Amino acid sequence: MDIESINKQIQIEKDSYNRDLNRLQQEILNLKQRHQRIISDLQRQKQQIIKQNTNENVFKLIYEKLEKY
Repeated sequence: MDIESINKQIQIEKDSYNRDLNRLQQEILNLKQRHQRIISDLQRQKQQIIKQNTNENVFKLIYEKLEKY
């Protein structure tokens, strides 16, 4: 093997490594974004349930007070 072919092979390996690295970084970014969306959705659902339960408890208390009269 001559120096030129070795240099070409080195460059090919570097390019391959960089492509893989870029692809993996993009996958990580996509997973982070997906994770954030899931967390946001779950937090929104939690808040809705808390609000719903609070409303139900208030209505239940009002109903109980009305029943006493």
